[in-house]
Amino acid sequence: MTSEQLVESVGKYRAPGGDDSLVLEDDEGRGQLFERVLVEVQRSVDACERSFPFFSVARVFLGSVPEEAGLLAHLSANLYIPVEPLELEQVMRLPASSATWSPAERGRFLKLIGAGLRPEEKVH
Repeated sequence: MTSEQLVESVGKYRAPGGDDSLVLEDDEGRGQLFERVLVEVQRSVDACERSFPFFSVARVFLGSVPEEAGLLAHLSANLYIPVEPLELEQVMRLPASSATWSPAERGRFLKLIGAGLRPEEKVH
């Protein structure tokens, strides 16, 4: 489930102007959204640990969410494994101007990384 689907599922909206940050109308909506994200992360971790019992998930990385949104703090308080922000500089070379990028701009690189990790399918 993407962040867009989660926001739509609790009846909220995205910021005007194409900004990728989450905009929530009230604290109740934010709480509902965070609980849905928490459940999805827990399910994913559980599925990985059941499918691959020879290793365990050591931590969860959270990418491109503004700190003031509070999602990192919520997940950290409610998951049994550590949750850390993903620093793109640790996994790819970025231009010097990247220090001024917003979380939404940094998030665009996550889509690129995800696309690069997908196996190529041959079409006949």
